[in-house]
Amino acid sequence: MGAGAKLTLVRDPVEGRPVIRVALAHNGSNFSFDAVGDVLAVQVGLRYRIGAWLRTDTPGMTVCLRIKEISPKDPLTPVRTTETCMSPTTTWRHFRILRRTIARDDKLVFSIYSYNAVKGDNFEIKRFTVMRKTRDGWKRVDAAFGNKQPAT
Repeated sequence: MGAGAKLTLVRDPVEGRPVIRVALAHNGSNFSFDAVGDVLAVQVGLRYRIGAWLRTDTPGMTVCLRIKEISPKDPLTPVRTTETCMSPTTTWRHFRILRRTIARDDKLVFSIYSYNAVKGDNFEIKRFTVMRKTRDGWKRVDAAFGNKQPAT
């Protein structure tokens, strides 16, 4: 899912595998790739991380990985946002961020976005992951990708 973005499936020029190109779709300056599912924090202090491999044909732009935690008491304003920004290059680089939940029943929203974009800006994503730390190690959070099973 994307906000202000045109999403296209393209082939990685090196590996030949499909990747997602995220491009500015209108005359605005912000666009994003968003995980489609909602993830509910079932307790305080759970550790989540997102990661992705990123590259671009238009170096010089800024791309950020972001995790927003939103309280059911105020669904319009995040209680905390964790993000890291970088300037992707024409070669694939891996980026990730980590955060702990601060309240039970908060919703977590995961995205990769660009701001201050201009016409022609785009970035490509492969191996986008949302993980939660468990006793057995890091586990994929299926709910972030539209699977309606609870993220325990």
